Amino acid sequence: MVKYCPICNRSSDEARFFGEFCEFCTIDMMKKKVPDFIKLYTCRFCGRVKASSGYEEPSKKSIAEAISHQFKLDDCVIQVEDYDLERKRATIALHCLNGELSFEKRIKLKVEHQTCQLCYRKRSGYYEAIVQIRGDNMQVSKALEKLEHYIDRHGAFTAKVERVKHGVDLYASDKLVVNGFFSYYRLKPKKSYELYGLKRGKKIYRNIYALILE
Repeated sequence: MVKYCPICNRSSDEARFFGEFCEFCTIDMMKKKVPDFIKLYTCRFCGRVKASSGYEEPSKKSIAEAISHQFKLDDCVIQVEDYDLERKRATIALHCLNGELSFEKRIKLKVEHQTCQLCYRKRSGYYEAIVQIRGDNMQVSKALEKLEHYIDRHGAFTAKVERVKHGVDLYASDKLVVNGFFSYYRLKPKKSYELYGLKRGKKIYRNIYALILE
């Protein structure tokens, strides 16, 4: 039996039907549900995009996650085809009904600036661990270079490095990353702790590592 779309009068011989409507009118109705403007939160200092799992480097994937967090269309998956953060616009593709129906729409991005936790901590001089490296100059320099590189590669940062007699003190933002460094290089520094605050009534400690190079 031939069906006719109540909107455009196309028949089922001319187009696929989804329920009562042809595919063209179904797409038009879906497009109207997609906002013309979508907010995109970025860090004012590093420019990373606030995605579902936190701040990430701008990419089609991270921006798609950020857009998906702003609105959802039933039975549709959102992809970003291209974007321009300077011009504040993007082209998104929606794949709906298990991929049976797909369409694109150009949207405008309303970019709002925040400060991500990493940049906030960097600017406030935050640190969770102090690594005291001692030894001759060459050994200390090599160990310091490896530690700074490891910290940077694992998403943390060095708050500061202080030159002291017979070595350096490095202040690191993440004690778990520092622990990982010592495990990776099979080093066994002496460890101690210092109390630096309370969080929800729980005592918070900084880790202090003393690494003697011989």
